[in-house]
Amino acid sequence: PEDHIVAGATVCPKNSFSKRLIAASAGQPGLVEVYNQMFTQGAGAELYLKPIKEIPWLADKPFKELAAHFPESVVMGWIEPKSDTRVVLGPGPDDIIPAKGSLVLLSADSNIKTTRHPVASAPTGWSSTHKCIGNAVEIKKQNILVIKSDQNTEALALIGNVLEKGSTVTVMSEEPLPLPWSPHVRFKGIKGCTLCFSDIASANIGSYDTVIIDGDSELDNDARDSEVLATARLVALARQEANQDGAKRGDLRLIISCESGRAVQLINRVANIEGVHVEAVPSSFIESGAILQVLWHPDLEVVFDDLMDPAGDEVVLVDGSFFAPKGAKRTFGQIADHALRNGAIAMGVITKDGGVILSPHRSRTFHMDEGVKVVSFTDALPDGTTKQRS
Repeated sequence: PEDHIVAGATVCPKNSFSKRLIAASAGQPGLVEVYNQMFTQGAGAELYLKPIKEIPWLADKPFKELAAHFPESVVMGWIEPKSDTRVVLGPGPDDIIPAKGSLVLLSADSNIKTTRHPVASAPTGWSSTHKCIGNAVEIKKQNILVIKSDQNTEALALIGNVLEKGSTVTVMSEEPLPLPWSPHVRFKGIKGCTLCFSDIASANIGSYDTVIIDGDSELDNDARDSEVLATARLVALARQEANQDGAKRGDLRLIISCESGRAVQLINRVANIEGVHVEAVPSSFIESGAILQVLWHPDLEVVFDDLMDPAGDEVVLVDGSFFAPKGAKRTFGQIADHALRNGAIAMGVITKDGGVILSPHRSRTFHMDEGVKVVSFTDALPDGTTKQRS
């Protein structure tokens, strides 16, 4: 309750942050690991603030000139000092850096390296066949099953915001839930117990592209992990049983929110069945990592809120073909420059084998093979339009 909040305190509702991560990840395979690295302390690249007064030679310059001064970091935007702290993420290339405030950077190291003289990347002259960067973002129509064991519907509304038009979300719960309404996603409910194999199998697991296990947020951490672990095992077995009919199916994405790193290992073990791909979000690790970053830099709280706001720019995975012809080599600097010219910020690369590399050195070279994705921050949608900001 607001009247019980201590002045100056940062309030992080239990599991709220992880639910937003799960929802954002539902639309695109691979985003779970990106968020895991960003928000888990010491796991990859993290967000940092650098006061502009420490780099006065960059004040009043256009945003497009900043990247060449940060060879090991990705400039995401800035925070302006006002009564209500104003965060600007994903500014336009010609937007001017304020003389006061702090830059928001994604970096693998808190020791942010800055050069007085820009280190430019060689131009490539490449022109993609995609009309805009949004058209290189693959978001498919999906058939999703959400298995819930509590009455919290926060994640459902968030999931409806990220799925492609025509997607279907089926919600299994023991008691009927008030389902959200969406103009482009169909929600429907079915009755079933999360710990009953016959109920899960009867939901026709073989027909779904993705299953999201959303455990009981009222349970303590160990009990919640035990519950989702058991449910994950039942889903994997139900999928294995469904595959015995010989029908051709793609892999099943199993997205799960758990509490501990140990639970992630166990979930991967019990769901280790052919055709099942696990994407686990260790909620406690991620939330504690985010809180720790906010403790170091309190203004990052508004940065995280803006980063996860579905109304603004969002993290998406752009096909490598937008940045180079198949098989060509590109430095990250060349990738980042091409992204910026097309209204996006390149945050890193997902290699063809699924490895996530956030905030690589601008001189690092990548082979743009089939399957390579560029982690990007943009408001461009697949139809070439942009989101309406609130």
